[in-house]
This record gives sequence, C-alpha cells and structure tokens, in this order.
Amino acid sequence: MFSAELLSSITSDLNFTGTRQKGAGWNQTLGNNHTVSISVQNFIGRIYIEVSLATDPSEQDWSPVFLRDSLPYIQYPLNSSDPIGENGGDTGTWAWNFSGNYIWVRARLDRTYLNLPTATYYLVGSVRQVLLNYGSVAPAGLGSSASYQQLPGIQGPPGPQGPIGLTGPGSTVMGPTGYTGPTGANGSDGVTGPSGGPIGATGVTGPTGSTGPTGSIGPGSTVTGPTGYTGPVGPAGVGMNTFVVNYAGTGVISSITGLPLGWSATYGSNYAIITYTGVGTPQNWLVYGQTTLSGTIWSSRGPTAIMNLQYDTTISNQFMLYNITPNNVGTVYGGRARFSIYIN
Repeated sequence: MFSAELLSSITSDLNFTGTRQKGAGWNQTLGNNHTVSISVQNFIGRIYIEVSLATDPSEQDWSPVFLRDSLPYIQYPLNSSDPIGENGGDTGTWAWNFSGNYIWVRARLDRTYLNLPTATYYLVGSVRQVLLNYGSVAPAGLGSSASYQQLPGIQGPPGPQGPIGLTGPGSTVMGPTGYTGPTGANGSDGVTGPSGGPIGATGVTGPTGSTGPTGSIGPGSTVTGPTGYTGPVGPAGVGMNTFVVNYAGTGVISSITGLPLGWSATYGSNYAIITYTGVGTPQNWLVYGQTTLSGTIWSSRGPTAIMNLQYDTTISNQFMLYNITPNNVGTVYGGRARFSIYIN
C-alpha cells in the first residue's frame, strides 16, 4: 500500500497546485486502483484530481479525472441548496476512487470563479488535507464510486537505459582532468613610512567687541496675523440608513443606489461591501424585496445562516452583505431590494 499527501492545509490561497506524487503506474506490482481522500472545513470551491502518463510531464501532459456528475472537478458545497458547514460551505471528509496505470497524480485548488475581493478570502473556508492511496488491484476503467476520462493510445513509460559499450582502439576520448595544485601563501604587507612634521599651535582668540546701541522702533504694522486652527469635525449621527440593491435579468447585482451621503459600495454577483461614515458598528438590519417587476408590494426578510451581514473589528467603517441573491432577499430576477441598516 502506498500513501502520499496531494495537498496540505490551505487557508488563504484562492488557487494552488500541489506537488505531483507517484501513481500506480510507477510500480506495476501495487495494482491500479487509486483512492483520494478530501478533507475540508466550511469550504467553497473546486478540487481537481489530475493524472499523467508521462515520465516527466509538462502542463500539457495533465488530464483531469471525472469523479462526480461528469465534471472534471469536485465542487463544494456538494449540495448548493443544503451546505453542511458555515458561511454556505461544506465541512467533512469524502473518499473517491478511480483506476488506471497512471505514473503521476496531483491535486489542484481553484476558486477564481467566485470573483471574491482579497478582504473576503476568509469567508470561503479551507482545505485541511488531500491524501492519495493505492495498492489494491482493479481493472482499468470506471472506479467503484467515481469515473474518469479515458486516455486511449498513450505510450507507457520508457524502459531503463542499457550499459555503455567499451571504447575501441584509436579513441579520441580525453582522459580525466588532473588535480589542481595548492594556492601559495599571501605576501606580507609593506612597512608604513614616517608621518610629516608636527601640526602648528592654534593662535589666541581676540577679545569680543562691545555691544552697539539699540536702533529706534519702526512704525506700527498693519499686517493681519495668521488664522487659528480649525477644530475637528464632529462625528456623524447614528441611526437607520437605507439604500437599494438592483438586480439584472440574470439574477446578479447590477448596481447599488441611494446610499447615504459619504457612503460607498463595491459588489460582486451576490455580495456587497459597504464603507460608511461616522462612528459605531452595525447593530441590526432588514431587507424588503420587490415581489414582482415594477410591482408595489415589498416583503421583508431578516438575516439567515446563508444570507447575513458580517464585519471585521480590525477594519473600521465597513461591513459585508453576504449571499444576497434575489431568492434570498425575496425579489425576482431584474427586481430590487431595499436594505435598512442600523448603525450605533
């Protein structure tokens, strides 16, 4: 039985490719059935398992294994409508099988499709470990609980090189280079010559002269003195603040309007980061979704385990609205949602 680690703990990288590990094809005596164990915590993202038949593969020599739902990757959460971790991710350990005489196996993490800003990487969880085991014989083809992309017609690894023949008579092959002789000792430093004559003595300082008479006072000045410093601006008031999130016909956020004076927002397909003025932190919030396009009826929704407001105590005057999809806020594709945030 052979075991190797394809990925170790990854907490802050959106993308990472693990070190290649020997597959069953490297040693034909261990069988061709591979088992991959994936352990994650609150994880949102994709794990690729990739294989190669080349002895020294380049990037073009790697192919993905199709382990679930005829896709070249495993995407977490495995059930997007029922995640089993926090922040909409999965937590747990899963095992996947595939067969083949592959020489190399590696794992690759990819979360670029989430389009997240750097400040929110901590929201998509972590990979705890990805392990590879093989050693039991299984026929080439589909695995016991997964499938993979067949790689037909690829030549196996080359055999070992034979011994070098003897050199015949009259050969022009050069003999070995002789040893380098030792380095000679360093020469001694020369003697420093005598210094010049002595420095002459400093002359005596003469007496200070008497102070002259004070001049007459000039005429009065008409120049105005400088303006005093302006005091600091007082803090902004606290209380309820509202704005509107607008959705495109595809269901992604298209714009955020009606922000209070001095507030700003950045957003992705289903989240928004709000920067606000004044002092205090968010205390409570509520969202009203427009139930039909151009309709007059708005229904209220509160925070849930999937849709929620988060803020970091080390980042002042900023909070994030997470997973605010049209379905979660109670509106339709192309509709609007009005958010009310209480700051204190």
